[in-house]
Amino acid sequence: MNKISTGTTRESERFQALSTFASIYGIGPVNARKLYDLGLRTIEDLERYYDVPPGSTVDDLPELQESALLTPNGKRIPQPLMSGTKGKGKGKGDVKLPDMSIKIALVLKEDLTTSIPRAEVEEMHQVVMKELQEIQPGCVSTIVGGYRRGKPQSNDVDIIISHSDLKSGAGLVRGLCTKLTQRLYAKGLVTHLMHLSGFHAHNALKTGHWDSLEKALTVFVLASSGKQRRIHRRLDLIFAAPEAYWTAVIGWSGSRMFERDLRLWAKQEKGMKFDSSGL
Repeated sequence: MNKISTGTTRESERFQALSTFASIYGIGPVNARKLYDLGLRTIEDLERYYDVPPGSTVDDLPELQESALLTPNGKRIPQPLMSGTKGKGKGKGDVKLPDMSIKIALVLKEDLTTSIPRAEVEEMHQVVMKELQEIQPGCVSTIVGGYRRGKPQSNDVDIIISHSDLKSGAGLVRGLCTKLTQRLYAKGLVTHLMHLSGFHAHNALKTGHWDSLEKALTVFVLASSGKQRRIHRRLDLIFAAPEAYWTAVIGWSGSRMFERDLRLWAKQEKGMKFDSSGL
């Protein structure tokens, strides 16, 4: 009764709706509030707004990928509410990977929120490194995130990759992120691209180094075994020069509290700045 009289229930409903919207890739806090102000409250409302046909499954992805994002009234969705990361094709033979849009994220929401067992994480890692070996022999890698912390289930898979050649490894891994991602796409293993970035020089004066490592944030699916459909997974590939490999491994292992405490310790006890791209 107290919640009803104070309006807390209404605030809670708004919070729940915004949290639900923000759980979908491509919908940040600002877009979530805009969608809420338009009268949307549930995932079903989002699906109608983004013109996702009822009962759509991953089998419908090719058709949905080509369709325009329209409202139920046939009007194109305003640009600020649309999302998608463009693939970077720099070479003549480069292939543009499909964007991960809000519409596609809605279709894949069940897959992408299904936990990944350790055995599948390891299988994904083996497949990725096998394909990388065909492009550039001598690479080394570590599965990080929740897997490295010993969790039995993971929300996504993060792999740090470098080269065993300490002298020339930095040059050998440069550009590998794009090459590997395109190869995995050609093999049908990567289906969509969320983010792709290249190397930038490390700058110890900056507080963040998001682009000091090569990264591809992707949607990945193992080849079907024939009997059962494989589930789409979040796969992040992070390439680091040999000298930054160890900091990348530590920086991407988590947890957030550990990373925060580590940065604080480095600053207060050593007078240094630590992040995943260097010390």
